[in-house]
Amino acid sequence: KLSINSDADIKIYGDPLKFSQVIANLLSNAVEACEARADNINKEVNIDIRLQANKILIKIQDNGAGIKPEHQAKIWQAFFSTKTGVASGLGIGLASSKNIIEKDFLGTIEAESPETLPRLVDEAIDKDVDETEKEETND
Repeated sequence: KLSINSDADIKIYGDPLKFSQVIANLLSNAVEACEARADNINKEVNIDIRLQANKILIKIQDNGAGIKPEHQAKIWQAFFSTKTGVASGLGIGLASSKNIIEKDFLGTIEAESPETLPRLVDEAIDKDVDETEKEETND
């Protein structure tokens, strides 16, 4: 089940292709985490988009398998992956997403994942981007 909740009229300035890449990566990871669960009960991905102070806060939460505590510090590193077998990844998705959010959108990205609770990925994008940057990145 996919749920999307959003404040009205939120605009994000920047490269739409890069932003789409980040969202696609985070959603793909959320769906894969749900698929990794042993049961088939109530697999959910929730997206919440809110304006909070001068930040746009995007939360992607799933009730998937979670991230083991020993992996949490490594998930943002290039070439680190917990996936194995046919579904194994290159380990560049989250590292690339972090780089895009921090460098191109002047934001932050973080993850919370107690193994017994749903995973939560937050990204906050600075809403106060210089007007010239808006024009340059909005082409």
